[in-house]
Amino acid sequence: MRGVAKENAKYMVIIIRGFCPSKETFIPVSDAIKPPPPKICGTPGGPPVTSPRIKLKDGRHLAYGEAGVSKEEAKYKVVVIHGFNISEDLNLLISQEKIHQQSVHESLRRDLMVGFGKWEFDPLDLSNPFPHNEGSVHLWQGYEHRLVPFEMNQFISEKLPWIKYHEVPDSGHLMFFDQSIFCFVVWLIDTTLGIVEMLIAVFTSVLLAGLIYQLMKPPASKICGSANSPPVTSPRIRLRDGRYLAYKMRGAAKESATYKVIITHGFCASKETFIPVSDDWLQELGICIIIFDRPGYAESDPNPKRSPKNDAFDIQELADQLELGPKVYVIGLSMGAYPVWGCLRYLPHRLAGAALIVPVVNYWWPSLRSDLCTKVYGGLPLLDQWTLRIVHYAPKLAWVLQRWFSFPTVDVILKNNPEAFNKSDMVIIKELSQVPAPDEAMFLICDKILQQGAYESLHRDLVVSFGSWEFDPLDLRNPYPDNSASIHLWIGREDGIVAAEMLRHVAKQQPWIKSHEVPNGGHLFIHDEKLCQIIFRSLLFGENACFE
Repeated sequence: MRGVAKENAKYMVIIIRGFCPSKETFIPVSDAIKPPPPKICGTPGGPPVTSPRIKLKDGRHLAYGEAGVSKEEAKYKVVVIHGFNISEDLNLLISQEKIHQQSVHESLRRDLMVGFGKWEFDPLDLSNPFPHNEGSVHLWQGYEHRLVPFEMNQFISEKLPWIKYHEVPDSGHLMFFDQSIFCFVVWLIDTTLGIVEMLIAVFTSVLLAGLIYQLMKPPASKICGSANSPPVTSPRIRLRDGRYLAYKMRGAAKESATYKVIITHGFCASKETFIPVSDDWLQELGICIIIFDRPGYAESDPNPKRSPKNDAFDIQELADQLELGPKVYVIGLSMGAYPVWGCLRYLPHRLAGAALIVPVVNYWWPSLRSDLCTKVYGGLPLLDQWTLRIVHYAPKLAWVLQRWFSFPTVDVILKNNPEAFNKSDMVIIKELSQVPAPDEAMFLICDKILQQGAYESLHRDLVVSFGSWEFDPLDLRNPYPDNSASIHLWIGREDGIVAAEMLRHVAKQQPWIKSHEVPNGGHLFIHDEKLCQIIFRSLLFGENACFE
């Protein structure tokens, strides 16, 4: 018997001996879990000291190496902290024996314990230590990093916007050892500049900054109805903040209609978006549809504060001023779906039902599966990938660079990426181009749509849709547990603009949303008369969708 007396023991452990050993078997538990003592450099039996060292206050020694200009002459002093399984030599080919010559436990294992252990603080709670820009913090990430996924550091940079995030394409874990990248990282500490060169550099930087500012500054919007601007030709309401919202009504009169449906148009479209149902059909079923120009488009005033929340409240004001009643139906088309998500988040009590038609998915929604995002995002044309990345991380820079990439309007996609449209899309595009009334072909004609400027319409659409949202749609709870309203998600199985697998994932995450997948549907099936009627009947009357 060993340990505490059995009368005082809290735990009793009986060991049954195995073959050969007796009851005297020795269990060296402490020895098994105790690491061997480290071989301290410079002590008897330890490795020799071959590098300069300093002695710390607690008596430990710290070895270091210097490179570059002598510290007495250097203008910039940079301390580099090496990574896992490496040393102050910063040499990938250095002998592993030398790196952990004192102890594997106190080098590699201690690194893992500290790196993934319990910290005394949360880095994501840190406040900006340089509020007056007296210093800067940078985070560098290789886009093809296999050890630290880029999504993790992107998330950190979103949480800590005072950290300057740099993402290097085609680079992995060892990009620091690439000379060109290393030089770019430390270009600010180039010590070869003399006084004259420094003055020239400062002057050039100021001049360049001024030019960049002018480039980044968007042109002023031509507000409809103001001097030297387009005329107002449609009915409009005035919102609480003074902006005007233009709209169009079709179908049954709102006073007698049983169903009031507000439609939010898609990218590079307007209230004239072609909805292929006749007024007779709408009147027969008691449906009044209201389509409005989203802020910045056609005849609605721009809103620099556009967001899913603000656009949702625009819809509420539109419903109130038009006296549509306490509840309305909403339908969001493609990129025009984000106001519907805003309604579901902030104004669910004002909805009788909603439909999201091939809604654009923001790749930066936190709850999206990272592997699926990587797959779908990586399948986009390279230029589109960079467009979205710049729009998300540097929206003002995106306006400067838009001369090198085109906004993804229908005609641009037809020119650069025609395979994004399937056969049914191409048929619809042909039919839309032959619509008799020019205004109803606005889907393809952008002049009037963008008459106030592309910045507050197209550019703002991309920034809002792919920016950082105040909420995650995949975290929304069912606002209608009593089935007082139904929400529908429509997917084109052959959609080349919004991947069907992304929308299937959304539907799986939110099972209270009724999903419908159109077998031969592309991105434009809302403009097919039969399918458009099916969408209305499903939303308003609860009919099952039949695609035969």
